Amino acid sequence: MQCELLSLEEFRKNYESHRTFYVGFLQAQNGSWFPFCISSSPKKSKLDTLCVSPQYAWLDEILKPYLAQLPSVKNHLVHLVYREEIDNLVSMYGLEHIGYVTSENQTSSCGCGCGCH
Repeated sequence: MQCELLSLEEFRKNYESHRTFYVGFLQAQNGSWFPFCISSSPKKSKLDTLCVSPQYAWLDEILKPYLAQLPSVKNHLVHLVYREEIDNLVSMYGLEHIGYVTSENQTSSCGCGCGCH
C-alpha cells in the first residue's frame, strides 16, 4: 500500500471525476466514532490527514495495523462516503491533508471489497 499526501485542493482537482471514496472510522471506548486520520509528518504531533481510498480492501489493509496500537479503540469500520462528506470531515476536524491510499498492484476490481471485476 502507498499513501499519497495531497492538499484538499489537489485532491479535489486530481479526483474530481470520483464521487465516492472509502474512509475508515474508529470507535472509542465511550462509544463515539471518529475518522481514521494520520500525521502528515513524523515531526508533527497533530493528526492532520484524513485517509481515503477508491478501494475498500486497500483502506482496510492500512487501518488494521493501527488497531493493535490503539487499545482505546473498541471497534472500527470502513465506510463508503460521498465527496461532500469528505469535505465535511476535513472541516469538522480541522484537517489539512488527504492521504490517498492506493496499491502498487492496482487491479480493475469494482472497489466494493468483494473482489469482483
